[in-house]
Amino acid sequence: MTIATTTEFTPDEFDSLLLGLAWAMDDEEPTVAVAAASATDKIAALLPQPPTELPACPEHDPEDRTGKYWVSFLEEICEAECKLDLVYRDKTGAGSHRIIWPLMVDSWRQPEAIVAWCEARRDFRVFRVDRIESLALLGRYPIRRQVLLAKWQLREEDE
Repeated sequence: MTIATTTEFTPDEFDSLLLGLAWAMDDEEPTVAVAAASATDKIAALLPQPPTELPACPEHDPEDRTGKYWVSFLEEICEAECKLDLVYRDKTGAGSHRIIWPLMVDSWRQPEAIVAWCEARRDFRVFRVDRIESLALLGRYPIRRQVLLAKWQLREEDE
């Protein structure tokens, strides 16, 4: 095993630390959970800042039933840690309005989907890009994306 000589964390090291801390925050022992939350805040403060320049939000294209025109914008917004105002159709065609904190585009799914924290459900949700009717940019969300990703990964492992 090679030991790094730099004091800066790599992206993978940040992800590993935050995943371990998310697991510790879920601990039933209160002192462990509190210490992990405190350490998470300190590590999150060391993360590189998200980009300040935001991309323009594309208009809905009713001719493109795949929704692929949303993907590059969604990838950039995930990196920028911005909330989105989303109008979405569910599998029955019913529309809903959500405020989401996008975390990542899941391109393994077909059609692609956005993994996000949903304010209305107060939980992680997956939204297919082909069901998005409209998007509008809101401000930045109040927690770092990597912290949310670690919490989502932990939950996915439990299921």
